[in-house]
Amino acid sequence: GADISGGLAQADVLGILGRDDVYAAAFWPLDGTAAGNRFVHAAFRLFRAYDGAAGAFGDTSFSAISSDPAKASVYASHDAAAPLARVVVVAINRGTAPLAIQLRLTAAASFTQAQVYQLTSASAYRAGAPSVIPTHLSDLTGLSGNAFNATLPASSATTFVLLP
Repeated sequence: GADISGGLAQADVLGILGRDDVYAAAFWPLDGTAAGNRFVHAAFRLFRAYDGAAGAFGDTSFSAISSDPAKASVYASHDAAAPLARVVVVAINRGTAPLAIQLRLTAAASFTQAQVYQLTSASAYRAGAPSVIPTHLSDLTGLSGNAFNATLPASSATTFVLLP
Protein backbone atom coordinates (compact mmCIF):
# COMPACT_ATOMS: atom_id res chain seq x y z
CA GLY A 1 0.00 0.00 0.00
CA ALA A 2 2.93 2.36 0.46
CA ASP A 3 4.16 1.75 -3.11
CA ILE A 4 2.65 2.78 -6.44
CA SER A 5 2.38 -0.91 -7.41
CA GLY A 6 -0.19 -1.47 -4.64
CA GLY A 7 -2.18 1.52 -5.85
CA LEU A 8 -2.17 0.28 -9.45
CA ALA A 9 -3.25 -3.20 -8.38
CA GLN A 10 -6.09 -1.71 -6.32
CA ALA A 11 -7.16 0.57 -9.19
CA ASP A 12 -7.23 -2.41 -11.57
CA VAL A 13 -9.36 -4.40 -9.13
CA LEU A 14 -11.79 -1.48 -8.69
CA GLY A 15 -12.07 -1.11 -12.46
CA ILE A 16 -12.78 -4.83 -12.88
CA LEU A 17 -15.41 -4.74 -10.14
CA GLY A 18 -17.11 -1.77 -11.80
CA ARG A 19 -16.92 -3.36 -15.24
CA ASP A 20 -18.46 -6.58 -13.89
CA ASP A 21 -21.26 -4.71 -12.09
CA VAL A 22 -20.19 -5.53 -8.53
CA TYR A 23 -22.25 -3.40 -6.15
CA ALA A 24 -19.60 -2.39 -3.59
CA ALA A 25 -15.88 -2.68 -2.82
CA ALA A 26 -14.05 -2.43 0.50
CA PHE A 27 -10.46 -2.42 1.67
CA TRP A 28 -9.23 -4.15 4.82
CA PRO A 29 -5.79 -2.68 5.53
CA LEU A 30 -2.96 -4.93 6.62
CA ASP A 31 -1.01 -1.89 7.83
CA GLY A 32 -3.20 0.40 9.93
CA THR A 33 -1.20 3.56 9.22
CA ALA A 34 -2.18 6.18 6.67
CA ALA A 35 1.36 6.22 5.22
CA GLY A 36 1.38 2.43 4.88
CA ASN A 37 -1.72 2.48 2.67
CA ARG A 38 -1.39 5.84 0.92
CA PHE A 39 -1.37 4.49 -2.66
CA VAL A 40 -4.23 2.02 -2.09
CA HIS A 41 -6.36 4.85 -0.71
CA ALA A 42 -5.31 6.99 -3.68
CA ALA A 43 -6.63 4.28 -6.04
CA PHE A 44 -10.04 4.63 -4.41
CA ARG A 45 -9.75 8.41 -4.91
CA LEU A 46 -9.22 7.91 -8.66
CA PHE A 47 -12.74 6.44 -8.76
CA ARG A 48 -14.50 8.28 -5.90
CA ALA A 49 -12.84 11.71 -5.43
CA TYR A 50 -10.35 12.26 -8.25
CA ASP A 51 -10.75 16.05 -7.93
CA GLY A 52 -10.46 16.08 -4.13
CA ALA A 53 -14.22 16.69 -3.87
CA ALA A 54 -17.21 14.84 -5.30
CA GLY A 55 -15.77 13.86 -8.70
CA ALA A 56 -16.62 10.18 -9.12
CA PHE A 57 -16.68 7.35 -11.62
CA GLY A 58 -20.14 7.05 -13.18
CA ASP A 59 -22.81 4.58 -12.13
CA THR A 60 -22.83 2.67 -15.45
CA SER A 61 -19.77 1.01 -16.99
CA PHE A 62 -19.33 0.55 -20.72
CA SER A 63 -16.65 -0.68 -23.09
CA ALA A 64 -13.42 1.22 -23.61
CA ILE A 65 -10.48 -0.21 -25.51
CA SER A 66 -6.78 0.57 -25.25
CA SER A 67 -4.53 0.11 -28.26
CA ASP A 68 -2.21 -1.93 -25.98
CA PRO A 69 -4.41 -3.94 -23.56
CA ALA A 70 -1.48 -6.11 -22.46
CA LYS A 71 0.12 -3.06 -20.83
CA ALA A 72 -2.78 -0.69 -20.20
CA SER A 73 -6.13 -1.39 -18.57
CA VAL A 74 -8.97 0.99 -19.38
CA TYR A 75 -12.30 1.34 -17.57
CA ALA A 76 -15.07 3.72 -18.66
CA SER A 77 -18.37 4.90 -17.19
CA HIS A 78 -21.15 7.42 -17.52
CA ASP A 79 -24.09 8.45 -15.38
CA ALA A 80 -27.30 6.62 -16.30
CA ALA A 81 -29.38 9.77 -15.77
CA ALA A 82 -27.28 11.77 -18.26
CA PRO A 83 -25.15 9.35 -20.32
CA LEU A 84 -24.02 11.96 -22.85
CA ALA A 85 -23.10 14.69 -20.34
CA ARG A 86 -19.79 13.26 -19.13
CA VAL A 87 -17.71 10.10 -19.35
CA VAL A 88 -15.07 9.09 -16.81
CA VAL A 89 -12.21 6.86 -17.98
CA VAL A 90 -9.50 5.38 -15.76
CA ALA A 91 -6.42 4.21 -17.68
CA ILE A 92 -3.68 2.22 -15.93
CA ASN A 93 -0.15 1.74 -17.28
CA ARG A 94 1.26 -1.29 -15.48
CA GLY A 95 4.55 -1.08 -17.42
CA THR A 96 7.84 0.41 -16.33
CA ALA A 97 8.12 2.75 -19.34
CA PRO A 98 5.85 5.54 -20.62
CA LEU A 99 3.17 4.20 -22.96
CA ALA A 100 1.51 6.01 -25.88
CA ILE A 101 -1.96 4.59 -26.47
CA GLN A 102 -5.16 5.34 -28.30
CA LEU A 103 -8.36 5.05 -26.26
CA ARG A 104 -11.57 4.16 -28.08
CA LEU A 105 -14.96 4.45 -26.39
CA THR A 106 -18.30 2.97 -27.34
CA ALA A 107 -20.15 6.04 -26.01
CA ALA A 108 -22.64 7.70 -28.33
CA ALA A 109 -21.45 11.24 -27.59
CA SER A 110 -18.62 13.16 -29.20
CA PHE A 111 -16.21 14.70 -26.70
CA THR A 112 -14.23 17.91 -27.16
CA GLN A 113 -12.28 18.21 -23.90
CA ALA A 114 -11.03 16.21 -20.94
CA GLN A 115 -9.99 17.00 -17.41
CA VAL A 116 -6.99 14.88 -16.42
CA TYR A 117 -6.03 13.58 -12.95
CA GLN A 118 -3.00 11.36 -12.49
CA LEU A 119 -1.44 9.09 -9.88
CA THR A 120 2.28 8.26 -10.10
CA SER A 121 4.96 7.33 -7.59
CA ALA A 122 5.82 11.04 -7.43
CA SER A 123 2.29 12.18 -6.54
CA ALA A 124 2.11 14.38 -3.46
CA TYR A 125 1.59 12.98 0.03
CA ARG A 126 1.15 15.00 3.20
CA ALA A 127 2.15 13.22 6.41
CA GLY A 128 -0.96 12.11 8.27
CA ALA A 129 -3.19 12.39 5.19
CA PRO A 130 -5.21 9.28 4.29
CA SER A 131 -3.84 9.07 0.76
CA VAL A 132 -1.64 10.38 -1.97
CA ILE A 133 -3.49 13.06 -3.94
CA PRO A 134 -4.02 12.54 -7.68
CA THR A 135 -2.50 15.49 -9.55
CA HIS A 136 -4.75 17.64 -11.76
CA LEU A 137 -2.87 18.07 -15.03
CA SER A 138 -3.63 20.44 -17.89
CA ASP A 139 -6.96 19.76 -19.53
CA LEU A 140 -7.00 18.21 -23.01
CA THR A 141 -8.81 20.27 -25.61
CA GLY A 142 -9.53 19.82 -29.28
CA LEU A 143 -10.76 16.24 -28.92
CA SER A 144 -13.09 14.97 -31.59
CA GLY A 145 -15.29 11.88 -31.57
CA ASN A 146 -14.93 8.90 -29.27
CA ALA A 147 -11.20 8.21 -29.56
CA PHE A 148 -8.15 10.11 -28.37
CA ASN A 149 -4.44 9.57 -27.88
CA ALA A 150 -2.67 9.77 -24.54
CA THR A 151 0.77 9.06 -23.17
CA LEU A 152 0.64 7.38 -19.78
CA PRO A 153 3.72 7.68 -17.55
CA ALA A 154 5.38 4.50 -16.33
CA SER A 155 3.54 2.82 -13.44
CA SER A 156 0.65 5.27 -13.39
CA ALA A 157 -3.13 5.56 -13.29
CA THR A 158 -4.92 8.42 -15.01
CA THR A 159 -8.54 9.54 -14.73
CA PHE A 160 -9.91 11.34 -17.78
CA VAL A 161 -13.21 13.22 -17.39
CA LEU A 162 -14.52 13.65 -20.94
CA LEU A 163 -16.95 16.45 -21.68
CA PRO A 164 -18.89 17.31 -24.88
